[in-house]
Amino acid sequence: MKSLEKIKLAIIFIGIYFLFNITMFAQEEEIIEIGNVYSGEIEFAAFELLENSTIEIEGKAANFGESFDGNEAFYGWIIDSETRQIVWDAREAIDFDDEYGMYDIIDQENLDAGKYEVYYTSSENSNFNINGLGDFFSRFFSKSKTRFNKRYRSKLGLTITGEKNKFYEIDPANIVDSMVKNSIASFIRVKNDENLEAGFSLKDNTKIRVYSIGEIRNNSSYDIAWITNVNTNKIAWKASRENSSFAGGGSKNYLVDEKIELQKGSYILHYISDDSHSFEEWNVLPPDDPQFWGVTIWADTDKDKNNVIPFREEDIIKPLIDFTKVRDDKFLSQGFSLNKDAEFSLLCIGEGNDHEELRDYGWIINADTKEVIWSMNNNSNIKHAGGSKKNVMVEETINLDKGNYVAFYSTDDSHSYEDWNASSPFQREKWGLTIWTPEKNVQLFDESDYKSESIIAEIIRVKDDKDIEKRFTLAEGIDVRVLAIGEGDRSSMNDYGWIEDNNGNIIWEMSYGITRNAGGATKNRLFNKTISLDAGKYTLHYKTDDSHSYNDWNSSPPKNQENYGITLMIEE
Repeated sequence: MKSLEKIKLAIIFIGIYFLFNITMFAQEEEIIEIGNVYSGEIEFAAFELLENSTIEIEGKAANFGESFDGNEAFYGWIIDSETRQIVWDAREAIDFDDEYGMYDIIDQENLDAGKYEVYYTSSENSNFNINGLGDFFSRFFSKSKTRFNKRYRSKLGLTITGEKNKFYEIDPANIVDSMVKNSIASFIRVKNDENLEAGFSLKDNTKIRVYSIGEIRNNSSYDIAWITNVNTNKIAWKASRENSSFAGGGSKNYLVDEKIELQKGSYILHYISDDSHSFEEWNVLPPDDPQFWGVTIWADTDKDKNNVIPFREEDIIKPLIDFTKVRDDKFLSQGFSLNKDAEFSLLCIGEGNDHEELRDYGWIINADTKEVIWSMNNNSNIKHAGGSKKNVMVEETINLDKGNYVAFYSTDDSHSYEDWNASSPFQREKWGLTIWTPEKNVQLFDESDYKSESIIAEIIRVKDDKDIEKRFTLAEGIDVRVLAIGEGDRSSMNDYGWIEDNNGNIIWEMSYGITRNAGGATKNRLFNKTISLDAGKYTLHYKTDDSHSYNDWNSSPPKNQENYGITLMIEE
């Protein structure tokens, strides 16, 4: 028995000896492993080097030919956490855009002491080129095994090895979180369909650094940052194709890293993302610095940092007119009166193209003359509003004389707030018309109850199948402005007006030949001219057929749709 016990003890000591030596051997190196990702995913890790060191990089990457639209790519890279620049990239191992299949990575990299982030992704690579018809057919009809198979996934990844006591794995999220901790405002790792904002105020002119990564494609913006000055209700800064550079990965990834100066005042930092391609899931290759997908702003110096104070809510100027978040098939109006000349700021966002009639748009009329004095349509300041190319906007300042006005906003049956049929604009909450003024003595009124003293008679907002008449008397002969909007073509008028004298004789009638297009559909017709009427009694008529009338349009409505019908006014 004693011999057996001695043998058992010897075996135990031998096992402990080998276990101790294996453990000591393993501790000679530190290892990080990442990979095994699905399409659109990204896995990341981080490490710190306490002194200049050489790291070993092993693993597999791949570029699988899938379709004309792109290739499924698997690869990794390392960035310097301080500079946010790539220090090693698996795509440099081969000509990544032209070679297909899986390939081994065995590499070394000499790195300075510091912190580093390691990323591995699987996403669509749409950046390859087709060089001639032969290349086209070889890629799409090749029988070579360049297509992805799910059994490859577990083999695709990276192993980073560093020397014991010099190389330590650390939390990659903490690195970035600590970098934005002292920022003025920050939105990072932004996901799909987010609409983020944060306010800040400056007690003096301040220089700031803006670092933003997002999506711009074909001169359209999808995931984008901007800064609004709430004192002026104007955009103080916006990410754009002009002030950005390529962010790495897919061609639509943009990077803004610039210093700007903001004037004393209060601001809101915004970031908006659409329904795809974000830190949540990438539909093409992600950017080189994916954790910073979003926007972060820092004060440039300690002096600048001292200018940053909590956001002053009282600096926000409340709008006089707030037609925002407008949905489909809406027609909004609001009257306002000025007892002196005043300046107004306008932001109008709608649907259409700058070279054609808009479908969602705003305008302002003089309530007394019915004249359109401002319109988003045919406005020289119209520009792209981000997202789909049909999103357009006008942001400008106008001066209005003392008087009475009505503001309008109209939408058609598609593509409006929270029911977009294409990518939304970057200021989607502002879809509609917003008007601000510093003038305090502005009175609002219900335009449906308002009647100008210059109006002799009117029949407006006429619906289908109506035959309406109104009588009026003129004490003396005068010039009368006739504003008539109806429907017709060269063969006949369908919705139209006319004037009869006291004997029932037609003395004026709306016809196609004397009208011009009223905006919208070509069948919308407008007469806006002066005629002379003698003293006497008259009857004003307006008649409509069974379709296309006020608030029940079967095609694009006219510009001045609230005056659909006929109005007679004293010509001054």
